[in-house]
Amino acid sequence: MIVLFLVGGIGLLLVFCGFLIRFRQAYWLISGFNTMSEEEKSHIDVPRLGRVMFVSCLLMGISVLSGGIFFYFGMDVLGMIGLFLILPIVFVTLIFSQKCNHDPQKTNSKAGVIAFAVFMILIISFVLWVVGSGAKPSVFTVDGSILDVSGTYGQSFDLSEATGAALQSALPANLYKKNGYNFGTVLKGKFDSDIGQLRLYVHTDAPMFLYLTFDDETLIVSGQTQADTQMLYEQVLPLIQAD
Repeated sequence: MIVLFLVGGIGLLLVFCGFLIRFRQAYWLISGFNTMSEEEKSHIDVPRLGRVMFVSCLLMGISVLSGGIFFYFGMDVLGMIGLFLILPIVFVTLIFSQKCNHDPQKTNSKAGVIAFAVFMILIISFVLWVVGSGAKPSVFTVDGSILDVSGTYGQSFDLSEATGAALQSALPANLYKKNGYNFGTVLKGKFDSDIGQLRLYVHTDAPMFLYLTFDDETLIVSGQTQADTQMLYEQVLPLIQAD
């Protein structure tokens, strides 16, 4: 909750600064403007620069606020995308800010813009990789009494320590992600719920879930289809009953 208030405060502060620049001519809030000489300022279209910074601050504030809200509700990937949207906003702001400078002697900064664009592309590629890798379905392999879950947040579970197995048509209520992946219909990792601590590796669009109960937590898994989950249940049930 504290983090949400902090992020929300930053977002609102950005919006507030944008309004001050646009409607109260608080141009001293623009980075680098106060350090310019009077001659340098004379080449700047200040009202236009104020409008650019107003739109930029408004968009960055909305981006930060939306990212914080997504993080609060456990949608980390959307939260990450919301925060990373600041990068293209800054990039576009740099381009439009340069157009406000009419000094014929200004330094050519194309190299800096290109470098920032490359950096932005790398960051966006990383975010897309995180989303894509997390969305890949988990693969379940049973070897002896070991259930191996491969993929993001995957690990191995000893079925000889399980105390029960059952098929359910719904997930527990009040899921709260502690450490994992939550995007679209895919849930992976550690969660809290009404029934205690959980390990989830599920696709919510295939509403059949295998509950495997252990002493300290419950493991819930599902395949991409109900038939896959049913097949996994029939595979692990004899191992648990044999114990």
